Amino acid sequence: MKRIGKTAALAAMMMMVPASAYAAGLADTSLVTGTKELIADATVIITGLLAAIAALVLLVLFVKSFFASDEHEKAATNRKMRGVAIGFAVALSVSGLLAAITSYFQ
Repeated sequence: MKRIGKTAALAAMMMMVPASAYAAGLADTSLVTGTKELIADATVIITGLLAAIAALVLLVLFVKSFFASDEHEKAATNRKMRGVAIGFAVALSVSGLLAAITSYFQ
C-alpha cells in the first residue's frame, strides 16, 4: 500500500510541473538544429556514395557474369550481385529511417 501511495504522489507532482516549460527553449538551440542538419547532410552524402559504389560494383559483377565461361562461376557472381543489391536496399532503408527520425525534430 505504501508503494501505491508513493507512486500516486510522484505522479501528482509530475503533473503539476508542465513539461513544456522545459522543452520550449530546447527546439531552437544550436545543438538540436545543428544535429538535425548534420544528420540530413550526412544522409544525403552517404546515400549518394552508396548508390555510386553499388552501381559500380553491380556493373563489374554483371560484366563478370556475362563473360563467365563456367556455370558455377556465373552462379557465384549472380549471388554476389544479389548480395550487393540487398545491401544497397538495406542502406536505403536506414537512410529512410534516419530521415523519418529527423522529421520528428521539426
